[in-house]
Amino acid sequence: MHNKEYALKLVQDKINGNNTLSYSAIALLTNYTKMQIIRFAKELTKKDIDSVLSHGLENKPSNNSSLCLYSFI
Repeated sequence: MHNKEYALKLVQDKINGNNTLSYSAIALLTNYTKMQIIRFAKELTKKDIDSVLSHGLENKPSNNSSLCLYSFI
């Protein structure tokens, strides 16, 4: 089972120099692939952990909502 919050904390600690785990070791501990861990590291250089954990479309209307702005004939 993946635990994204735990994985992000390990990656953040690696970026800050608080642990010496490699990306491969973090991937083994969290059941993510090495490339996913590297992607998390790139995201954490731009955002904080809370921003990475929240979904990008949160609090936005659905594209398929029943409220249609245009009426098609």
